Amino acid sequence: MEAYSNCSSYLRRPDLTKEKKNEHVPMCLYSDNQSSIKLATNPLFSNRRTKHIEARHHFVRECVSQNKVVIKYVSTSDMPRK
Repeated sequence: MEAYSNCSSYLRRPDLTKEKKNEHVPMCLYSDNQSSIKLATNPLFSNRRTKHIEARHHFVRECVSQNKVVIKYVSTSDMPRK
């Protein structure tokens, strides 16, 4: 899951997470997967198919709930290309 690796890399860099004027600006992640966005942003969004998700993926949900990360939907056609 790319969101996990991006969140953990971002939070390990103190120069990126520094607060300016006591105002924290959360990192913005863009995703074209609406289900993963719902899983990360809604703690009540769960069913029997989501029980297998590893603990490290819940790290993203934690970051969202602590307002360290914001996840926004972008359609696949609008995603930047490598």
